[in-house]
Amino acid sequence: LIRSKANIMSSWQPWVDNMMQYPGVNAAAIFGLDGSVWAQSGQCSPSQAEVQALVAGTGKSSAGEFSAFSFQGRRFMTLRLQDGEIDARSGPSSLSAMRTGQAVIVGGYLAEEGEQASMAGCQRVNFAASKIKEALTNSGY
Repeated sequence: LIRSKANIMSSWQPWVDNMMQYPGVNAAAIFGLDGSVWAQSGQCSPSQAEVQALVAGTGKSSAGEFSAFSFQGRRFMTLRLQDGEIDARSGPSSLSAMRTGQAVIVGGYLAEEGEQASMAGCQRVNFAASKIKEALTNSGY
């Protein structure tokens, strides 16, 4: 019996739960390169179209090719896109998406309305997503 990696969601959830433990992260997910949801936190519920656009965006070569996108109904501006890694902002909200050979890891801080922006948010979500990316890449994913 061969099962798809995406269908074994319970084994992916601990990776997302781990990312949620990092300071400044309140939304996290792992998506397959086909846009399927492997695992996600309760605070992370983008539409299928948003996931597919973000996954496609990680395949672009520069922020000029993928300058903005929507995630959970918020419009994010791409600050950096390099080597399959996106850092983006939407007011005080920050999002990092990182592509591996088989998945896209997303870590974010989705701010409450009226909250002030902080550059520390971008750095924190980037750090959390990069640690999960590194671990999954080293495990062959």
